[in-house]
Amino acid sequence: MTAIMGSVGFDYGEEGMDMLDERQHMRMAALLLATLTAGCATWYPESHALTSIPPAADVPAITSSSQSIQPSHPDGGWTLSNYVGFAFANNNELRAALNRSQAALARAGVEGSLKNPDLAVEYYPDSADSQWQATIKQEVPISGKLRLARQIAEAEAKAAEQEFEAVRLDVYKRVVRAFGEYFYLARATDVTAETLKLVESIEAAIRARYETGSASFSDLLNIQVEKDRMRSELATLQDERDPRSAALAAAIGLQIGSVLPWPALPRSTHAQVDENALMGMIEQLNPELKALELMAVRAEYSEELARREYYPDIMLGVGVMGGPGTGSDSYMWNPGVMVGISLPLWIGKTGAMAKEAAALRLAADDSKREKTLQLTADLKMAIFAYRDAERRLALYRDSLVPRARQAVDAALQNYSAGRTEFMTLLNSQRTLLNARLSQERAAVDSEIAMAEIGCCIVRYVDMSKSQNKIMPAAQPVFRFSENLRLSSDHELKGLDI
Repeated sequence: MTAIMGSVGFDYGEEGMDMLDERQHMRMAALLLATLTAGCATWYPESHALTSIPPAADVPAITSSSQSIQPSHPDGGWTLSNYVGFAFANNNELRAALNRSQAALARAGVEGSLKNPDLAVEYYPDSADSQWQATIKQEVPISGKLRLARQIAEAEAKAAEQEFEAVRLDVYKRVVRAFGEYFYLARATDVTAETLKLVESIEAAIRARYETGSASFSDLLNIQVEKDRMRSELATLQDERDPRSAALAAAIGLQIGSVLPWPALPRSTHAQVDENALMGMIEQLNPELKALELMAVRAEYSEELARREYYPDIMLGVGVMGGPGTGSDSYMWNPGVMVGISLPLWIGKTGAMAKEAAALRLAADDSKREKTLQLTADLKMAIFAYRDAERRLALYRDSLVPRARQAVDAALQNYSAGRTEFMTLLNSQRTLLNARLSQERAAVDSEIAMAEIGCCIVRYVDMSKSQNKIMPAAQPVFRFSENLRLSSDHELKGLDI
């Protein structure tokens, strides 16, 4: 068999890098074919070097293992930082996002490499010479197709990394919300229990006065009705603990079992929010917007790759044919070389691929614009919620709760002296209870709003800095009031009537 040699030239006006990639891949294919022809082991071209996804700086111990990492069970000393750290290591949704990110990174290492070569062996037993033939063929894409395929996979891997960051922020927000609601339930339970004790002490005093004839029966009935109502509210709050505990456990990725202990009280702090600075950080930092931007880049690469599918690819091959020679004891070996091209005949399919990629690029652009508007609105609402909660917190802490306490003190003294009706005392006690619960609610709403602000910009307001300083926080900050319990002196005053 006579060796067939030839060359086919193509000039598509590609960039210098594309032509360099083509020559490199053709040299790889030629080296592959020569190595296989010589009977050596198969040689695989090295995949293009890719930078692995860097782990998030504040994500501790996230692994792709199916087993959760649970260093310890939450105890009464755990603060929000402990719960967030536990969630970052054990939340199943976050681990799934990490696995998807790692899968996309691994996929990027596959794309851009040559396909496996084809080996074909033919034998002709019915021929007079009993000839056989073995051929190895390698397809070599040209015009930068391999480079574009690699860039598409790399864009997908980077988008998956940003999606992981978005899931991490969502997990943080859910943990903050669940922690805040659980913390509020603890404070509401304590406040209601303390108020119930006060009501019971007032009832005992009124009962003693009623037995001596210095208090009316209606006053005794009213305080007993108030006591039963407070007991019902306390029972409701105590019964709510189990589902709130389960919600917090689910948010951190903890197997729901026993009820979690009440969270520890953190130190109160204050944050200054610069709305203009925060608005300017959305497009630069939000991972959802970054992911959509990367998907638009991926679609651009896909569109360009679809256009280059109109160009044929090169097929290189080597083969050998064997059979009896001219002599009785001789055997003939005829090596050969093959050069061919693919025929892109299905123009309709290639055009549809280009239209699909163009539509996906437009969709990604539209989605990014829509997400930007949505995040801007969410950030404005979160800033409003934070400022509103801070106003309410300051109002109740500095004005309403202290005055409600004074009102209860005055009503106790006036009622014991016979200068006011019992309903005045009862209403002042209810006002104090509602004010204290509203103060706790405002503190929780403030923390939840701050977490939502941080999730929009992937940063937190550094509460240790001066006003209008926006800094990334190494640890999330949670602020709740500490000194909201009724004093023992106040409880004793309830016995003086």
